[in-house]
Amino acid sequence: MEIGDQIEEHFKNQKENNDQAQLCLSMGIPIYYVEDNTPENYLIKKYPNGKKQLINWIDRNTQEIINDNY
Repeated sequence: MEIGDQIEEHFKNQKENNDQAQLCLSMGIPIYYVEDNTPENYLIKKYPNGKKQLINWIDRNTQEIINDNY
């Protein structure tokens, strides 16, 4: 696969992921993601109302809220 094809595939996947995230939010389901400046081993949890939290997973069922107004 050539570099141009790889870039095109990357942006196609990114758009599909964004579409899925927006669908979850519209259904009232929070999403989890990272940005370039998200600290290592942390996630951003975004709620349908736009609120964001910086979180860390303690175990499979427990989240630690690091910053409640991220």
